[in-house]
Amino acid sequence: MLLQTLSFRNLLVLFCLSLSVFLFFQNCSPVQTQESGVTSTPLIQGQRKLGIHITQAQGESFLSTYNHVLADRFNHTNMHQIWGPGAFIPTSLPVTPFVTDAAGAAFNFSILDTANAFYPTSNMPVMLTIGTIDTGNKFVPSDFSSVDFDDPALRTAFKTMLTQMMAHLTNTRLVSLQIGNEVDIYLGTDASAWGKYKIFFDDVATHARSLRPGLLVSTTVTLNGAINPAQKVLVQNLMATADIVSVTYYPLNADFTMKSPTVVSSDIAALVSAYNSKPIYFQEIGFSSGSNLSSSEELQRQFVANFFIAWDTYADHIPVVSWLNYTEWSTTTVDGYGVLYNLCPGTLCSNFKEFLQTLGLRQNSVGFSKPALTEMRSQMQARSWIF
Repeated sequence: MLLQTLSFRNLLVLFCLSLSVFLFFQNCSPVQTQESGVTSTPLIQGQRKLGIHITQAQGESFLSTYNHVLADRFNHTNMHQIWGPGAFIPTSLPVTPFVTDAAGAAFNFSILDTANAFYPTSNMPVMLTIGTIDTGNKFVPSDFSSVDFDDPALRTAFKTMLTQMMAHLTNTRLVSLQIGNEVDIYLGTDASAWGKYKIFFDDVATHARSLRPGLLVSTTVTLNGAINPAQKVLVQNLMATADIVSVTYYPLNADFTMKSPTVVSSDIAALVSAYNSKPIYFQEIGFSSGSNLSSSEELQRQFVANFFIAWDTYADHIPVVSWLNYTEWSTTTVDGYGVLYNLCPGTLCSNFKEFLQTLGLRQNSVGFSKPALTEMRSQMQARSWIF
């Protein structure tokens, strides 16, 4: 759902610091977990990987946050960039498009250079998303703002960017590359638009794989878009040439209030049923604790517990999950997202901002763990989770 990036300033500062991270993990014996009164024995981690979208608490350095992430045994981190400027981007959001000119021929990869120097020092892989479409917005070089995605010149410009980009990630292990984020929200039910985006995706994904053999390439949709009858066939057609099925998942009602945390089992069952021929990667997953959204910190904790039970059930289908967020976003950040997604001002503005602001597993003000993070640590320990 979210256009997200690491601050270049923060990464530059932390890279200049000396990293000395010594982690000692203790395997914990499996314990019983419970969902709606049903007891389940945890499944050992195996090949599964759990990542996190890294966000900092107020006054906390990125290095300090990152060390907490390492200590919590998360297996990868997420970087979320955009290709072009697209619509107006509020200055409160630390977002810098890759392209710096209207034609898409000049680039700014400084954030990747810093990440490429930093993350390998702790053997941290990156799940990378490039927003061509990002939820309700189209982020392309300005010369292509009115051009369809199947346009040959647009495709050539994106492939040129990919070639340049990969040269800045030579040391970085990529979990996967997502080209477009929550594209189902932008494309809707327009079969022609989906077809044009598929032509674009198939072309540029093939080029990405040629630049890095073995790279897993996909595009991301919402779980709801992936399983609802109005869009499922369109999503399945787009995913036919993808290496993995990439989804975001937030159990939301239309007004951004939260559904019951018990829906996770049936939602994931429906997803696996519809896409059981490919690995499923959760590029984003989260649950708000907002008190005005029919939720609470306790319900957020329950969602974490219920998700791990469902994940155990479908472990063979879901090898990779990325949680959003590690820490709650600041008011300034969510204000920016409200403008970016054209929901503020508006009747849904308050709910939308509370939803975003309370997704984190730690409090923004001081970085204290919320019950959901304590629960996640317990669930990971029960499965003998290792970095």
